[in-house]
Amino acid sequence: MHINGIVLKSFFFFLVFFLLPVFAWGHINVSPEQAKAMIDTNNELIVIDVREQGEYCGVNGHIPGALNYPWNSGVLQARYTELPVDGEILVVCGSGTRSNLAANFLDSQGYLHVYDMLSGMSAWTYDRILCVDTDSDSINDDLDNCPAVPNPGQEDVDGDTRGNACDNCPNNYNRHQIDCDNDGMGDVCDADTVDRDGDGVDDGEGTGHGCDNCPATSNHDQSDFYPPAGNGCGNACECEGNFDGDTDVDGSDASAFKVDFGRSKILDPCTNAFPCSGDFVCDNDVDGGDAALFKGDFGRSSFKNPCSNCVTAPWCVYP
Repeated sequence: MHINGIVLKSFFFFLVFFLLPVFAWGHINVSPEQAKAMIDTNNELIVIDVREQGEYCGVNGHIPGALNYPWNSGVLQARYTELPVDGEILVVCGSGTRSNLAANFLDSQGYLHVYDMLSGMSAWTYDRILCVDTDSDSINDDLDNCPAVPNPGQEDVDGDTRGNACDNCPNNYNRHQIDCDNDGMGDVCDADTVDRDGDGVDDGEGTGHGCDNCPATSNHDQSDFYPPAGNGCGNACECEGNFDGDTDVDGSDASAFKVDFGRSKILDPCTNAFPCSGDFVCDNDVDGGDAALFKGDFGRSSFKNPCSNCVTAPWCVYP
C-alpha cells in the first residue's frame, strides 16, 4: 500500500506539472452587455470578429476597433499567432456559433484569457461601424492610426497611438496632440513651450498662447468637468469646496457644506432659486459622493496646494 501510494502521488505530480499545462483554461462566456462593459473599461482588450470579411464589412457593420480573423475560411487558424497568448481576447461572430468554435480553438492553443460573446452581433445593440477607408491605405478608419493620411505601415515611433504621418510630435509621446499656438507642432516638442508642471501642455508664460488649465499642477488630459459644464479650470487644481472664494478649503467651508448636506431630490432639492453648497455633480442633492469630493480638498491652504482662482459661480444651472 505504501509503494502504491508513492506511485499514485508520483503520477499525480507528473499529471499536474507536466501534462496539465499544455491545456488552457476554458474560455468564459459573456453577454453583449458584459462585452460592452469590458470594451469600455479595458484599453488592452483585443476584440476579434470571426465572421467573413463580407459580413464584417457588410451593412450591419462591426464593433469599432474589432480585428477581422474569419473562422470559416481559416484565417484565424492560419494567423492566430499574431495574437498575444496572454492577452485578453473577446471573440464575436454573427450568432455565437463560430465564436464558440474559435474560442475553443484558442483554448486549445494555450490562450489564457479568452471571452466568447454569446448570441453574437445579432444581439449587439451598441455602436457599429462600417468598413470606411478615408485615406485609401487599405486600413479601416477605426483601426487606422492616421485615418486621414495614407500610412499603410502604421509606423508609430513614440507609441502614443497616433501614427508618425499625422503626429504633431512623432518622436515624443503626446496622445492628446495639444498644440496651444496652432503652429502644427505639439506643445511637447515645440521650442517655445513653457511647461512648469511637466505635463506636456504649454503654460503660455511670456508667450501669450498658453492653454494649460492647471499650469502649476500636472494634468496632461486637461479634464474639466467640475462644475459639470466646465469653467476653464482643470479638475486637478479645482477646489470644489472653496465656497468663499479664497485660497483654501477650511472650517468655514466645512460649515457651509454641513448646512446643505442631506438635501435630496425629494427632501429640499437643490435648485436655481435655492442652490446648495456642495452639489458638485449638479444632481439636485448633497450626498456621500459630494462629501468624498469635499474631503479630497479639505485642508488645502495658501501654503499647501492653494486653490486656483477659478470661476465657480454659478456652479450648477438646473433645468
